[in-house]
Amino acid sequence: MELVLATHPSTELSFFPRTWMLLKSMRRLNINPADRVAQRAFMLSLDRTSLEEQIGYLRTTPEGRRLLKERPSLDARHIPVATLLAYAPGTFGRALGEFYASHKLEPFPAPEHAPLTDLEWMAQRVSDTHDCLHALTGYDGLPMGEVEIHGFMWAQSRPYTSLIVLPFGFFMALRRFAPWTIWKRFKAGWLKGKNSKRADDLIWEEWLDKPLSELRAHVGLD
Repeated sequence: MELVLATHPSTELSFFPRTWMLLKSMRRLNINPADRVAQRAFMLSLDRTSLEEQIGYLRTTPEGRRLLKERPSLDARHIPVATLLAYAPGTFGRALGEFYASHKLEPFPAPEHAPLTDLEWMAQRVSDTHDCLHALTGYDGLPMGEVEIHGFMWAQSRPYTSLIVLPFGFFMALRRFAPWTIWKRFKAGWLKGKNSKRADDLIWEEWLDKPLSELRAHVGLD
C-alpha cells in the first residue's frame, strides 16, 4: 500500500491500515518535517473527522466559502520569510516573519501536486497556517508555546493531532516548568480559543499588511 493512498479522500481505510499509514507518515516526517505527502497522509490518517468538521464550518461563512473556492496557499513560494520581514513593523505579516526568523524556520515548501479535493486542501491548509496561529496569539514555538497553542486549537476545532503533540510538549516543558504551571498555561490557551472567534475561516493572506492588533481584535483576542 502506497503512502499516497492516505491522501486520497475516497480511500476509506479501516483501523489497522490507517494506523499503519499513520506510523509510516510519522516516520517520514521524523526524517523530513517538510515532506508534503507525508504531512497530508498524517493529517488524513489521524485527523479526517476534524478536517471534515472544519470544512463543514467553512461552508457556513462567506470567508470560508471563498477559501474553499479559491484554495489559497501559504507555502514558501507565496510567502518567503524575506517578503514577510519587509512588511511594516506591527503588521501581521511582519509578526509572522519574525516568528519564522526567531525560530530559524521557513514556511513549508509548495507541494508537488495541488490538492484535488476540499479534504486534501484542508489538510494542507491546517499545516501551512499553524505558524499563523503562533503569530496571532503570541505563543512561541518552544515546548510550552506548543502546549498553549494546542490548547487554543483544541478549544476551536479539536484536532486529533493535538493528542499526539500535547504529551510530547508537556514532557519537554517539564524540563523548565512544574506540572501545575504547564496545566495552567494549557488551560489558559484553551480558554482563549474557546472565547474567541474561530480562526478556521481567516483569509490570512489578506491580513499580512494589516496591523496585528486589528487582526487580534477581529478574532476577539483583545
